[in-house]
Amino acid sequence: MTDLTTALHNDKELGTFEGKSVRRASLIVRGLEGGLRKTTKIEPRVFAQGDRVQVVLDLVAHSIRHDPVDAEDLGGDQERVHIFDVEVVSFVDSDEVRKQLAQQKDRIQRAEEESKGVARLPTDLELMSQHELGKHDDAPAEGCAACTAAADGGPVPFDALSDEKKKLWLDHGNGKHASGPVEDCPSCDKPTLREPTDIATAKKAGRATKAAAKRGPKPIGG
Repeated sequence: MTDLTTALHNDKELGTFEGKSVRRASLIVRGLEGGLRKTTKIEPRVFAQGDRVQVVLDLVAHSIRHDPVDAEDLGGDQERVHIFDVEVVSFVDSDEVRKQLAQQKDRIQRAEEESKGVARLPTDLELMSQHELGKHDDAPAEGCAACTAAADGGPVPFDALSDEKKKLWLDHGNGKHASGPVEDCPSCDKPTLREPTDIATAKKAGRATKAAAKRGPKPIGG
């Protein structure tokens, strides 16, 4: 069983400190309450009990320290602790921010379940990511649209990709990653990966989506 601390962080080496491996990174935010107080002075808001709001923070790294991961082993693996000061706090109303927060909440929940030994089926996005990283090369994974498409001898359906992956594939196909690899782009990480869809079709689908968004909803009976 994985303990919660291990499940909730990436255990790769993040560098060294005085010859000791840095395995974790965390942050401390100072002045959040004061930043919110300043924001609400110039942007007064009234909230009801149970309201959910999102804020963005502009932070400046004030200092960095290293603490032992295990308090009993001072010479063992270290945690890099970043101490930030709040410069500006602002309320946001963004579907994209809410989407990212929901994804992060799900990742944390899955890590907590893993620490308790609870197994859950991977999401479509996780299956696609695993496939794109070559983790299904030895055997197809049940429920993976890419594996199913490969078995049928066709490309991965464009609609099976997440919005984020669609954008990455389109940007890559349009040459926007030519200056260097882009994080999380499977085509950058693995150039030999089969294209999930014909790039011309993907571009056409992207243009059609943008055009439909500009036109707005079609009138009833139109």
